[in-house]
Amino acid sequence: MTPPTVLSANRSPLPLGELVGRGGEGDVWAVRGDDGLVAKLYTGGKAPDRESKVKAMLDAALSEGSRFVAYPTALVLDPGGRFAGFLMRRIAKAKPLYQLYKPIARKRHFPAADFRFLVHVALNVAKAMASVHEAGCVIGDVNESGVLITEKGVVALIDADSFQVEHGGRRFACEVGKPEYTAPEIQNRPLKDVIRTQDHDTFALAVVIFQLLWMGRHPFSGTYKEGDMQLERAISEHRFAYSSLDSRDMSPPPSVPALDFLPKEMGSAFEQSFSATGRAGRPSAAVWVNLLTGLQKQLRPCGRDPIHHFPAIAGPCPWCRMRDELGIELFVPPPLAVGEAPSTANWTDAFDLLAVWRTIDRVTPPPPATKPTMATQDSGPSVGAKAAKNARVQRKLVGLVSLAAAAAIIYVAAMIWPAWAAVAWFGFAQLLGHGDERSFTGGFQKADQAWAQALGQWRSTRGPARFDALKAELAEARSQYEALATEERQRLAVDEGTRRAAQLRAWLEQFQIRRTHFKGIGAGKIATLASYGIETAAEVGSTRLLRVPGFGPINSQPLLEWRRRLEGRFRYDPKPNAADVQRAAFIRADITAKAGKLRNQLEAGPTRLAKLAADVVAEQQVPSPELAALWRTRTQAEADLVHLGRAVPAATQIPQIGSSTQPIFPRPIGIPRPHQFGQKATTTSTTSASAIAKSTPTSASLQCPSCGSSMVRRTARRGPNAGNAFWGCSRYPGCRGTRRI
Repeated sequence: MTPPTVLSANRSPLPLGELVGRGGEGDVWAVRGDDGLVAKLYTGGKAPDRESKVKAMLDAALSEGSRFVAYPTALVLDPGGRFAGFLMRRIAKAKPLYQLYKPIARKRHFPAADFRFLVHVALNVAKAMASVHEAGCVIGDVNESGVLITEKGVVALIDADSFQVEHGGRRFACEVGKPEYTAPEIQNRPLKDVIRTQDHDTFALAVVIFQLLWMGRHPFSGTYKEGDMQLERAISEHRFAYSSLDSRDMSPPPSVPALDFLPKEMGSAFEQSFSATGRAGRPSAAVWVNLLTGLQKQLRPCGRDPIHHFPAIAGPCPWCRMRDELGIELFVPPPLAVGEAPSTANWTDAFDLLAVWRTIDRVTPPPPATKPTMATQDSGPSVGAKAAKNARVQRKLVGLVSLAAAAAIIYVAAMIWPAWAAVAWFGFAQLLGHGDERSFTGGFQKADQAWAQALGQWRSTRGPARFDALKAELAEARSQYEALATEERQRLAVDEGTRRAAQLRAWLEQFQIRRTHFKGIGAGKIATLASYGIETAAEVGSTRLLRVPGFGPINSQPLLEWRRRLEGRFRYDPKPNAADVQRAAFIRADITAKAGKLRNQLEAGPTRLAKLAADVVAEQQVPSPELAALWRTRTQAEADLVHLGRAVPAATQIPQIGSSTQPIFPRPIGIPRPHQFGQKATTTSTTSASAIAKSTPTSASLQCPSCGSSMVRRTARRGPNAGNAFWGCSRYPGCRGTRRI
């Protein structure tokens, strides 16, 4: 296409290059000899209407020092010297926002992006809007095409000539806007008559941030309790589908994270941005900058899939759940160069698993805990015991005196029997009575029981249980390592068997719904489809479409027919293509990464076991402060009984809390699987493999009920189940999923 002839502001010829882009108001052309500039030329007779606004923006020097916005930098004139457009900074190698937040498009245009990158971009979008507001402008027409992103996450706002600008006593309005990003209070109003505010912008900013963090889902797109709900109406009625306060009969699409997967402050900011009360003061762009900066510091990798990152507060990985339930890869692994894919030999030949396990098995476990060395103490009787003994002597003296008095009364006046009988009964009661001495026996029994219970608990934590648990963990790592070769073969076989389906999906993913016109399916319904994970022809299917609000058997037919036509154009290539090679390389790389982690865990096993055994032995020599205090109490109670001459009751039997059990091993040591790690089988154990296989199940097939990771045998240390074995998630403490044994 031949570029038009135009002049620069000083009326000298301005040579133009290729056509860079085309929009509703004009065309954008490259400038020859200056790769940092492009020229926007208005079409359709719009130049006269835009001239005064562009000149005001130039006069306000908005472009000076702005790194986020492509403001006008100079006028462009037609050959007659009339206003034709303007020059602006060129944003090289940048792509529109929707190609990043939509998972299918992201795989093609931003393959290296992970959730950390999405948060980084969201932060830069907030910074860009903050800079516009600091300049006294309002963006007005915030949308997914007006924000450009580079592969490094640099953000640039384009279409600055549509901003609302005030200069020289005049206000130049923003007359356009997309309903998906328009604030509720100005929905369905003629925008050319609306004075835009920064609060309107921050509503749109919250939508953009939400779409980035929720994999392209729109915050107002979901299932309405009473049937179909248009997106524009949902926005105008503040029907925030993810709200935990007032969703107004809306519920979010299936499989997406809830609002509380983010820190509480961010959830509150979304509630304030989208709720009916948010109009009084939505979070500003500067507030979002602070919130997103804080979110960056709270991200952690997924234990199941290292390319997934999410806030630590979220619990199990939300991206694993979305991928598993929707069948869509949200993030793709980094590319590997063809020919550099690691093979099975890389992780089996250089590692002698049997030798490492023999070293682990030779580590001596700590002995069972019996009783710690208690400090000797010369416990004399307590003040209470002394007082009780003195009281006993006084009682006996009073008793003897009373009996003597009774004898005297009998001698003098035997007939007065009630008197001498009462005195005699009192005397015998004093001689034979125990006072409160029995309470010392009860006190000893209580102290002895508390001591026995505490000693049993101490034994459970100072015995071999922790050693056994660590060894069971290493045995599980061994089982996982031995299973890797089989896993690799199976995954490669499955991938090869599904190659045609993978090629068909890659073909269909090229065709985006938003770039195709369908009768009766406007921008609102397209946004709803995206919120339910339907962006391209690859996701179109009758079952999935019927789950989307507003779609039924009739209005789904155009989309289904479109997919059928595209499938008819597909041609399968049985030869492995670049994508096939890449998938196989990723499988091998993933297996190698798993093997490396397990090898490191197993090689460190002997050192960890030996240190743990030494620590346990050292701990067995030292009682806990609580145990020492209970021992002193019991010793004192026993000394009191001896002082009082009372029998010491038999000691309470020590309960067996958390007694040691043998760890679960996948099979006897010395019986390897030679087909898995290339060694000849040798027998160094007299226990049969079949016997152990029958008596001790393995955890290789167990999956965590919460996150799907592997399970590890553990022993409860506290609570009502202390000492009992159970299966715990291998990602603990990141995941606390358990299963009973």
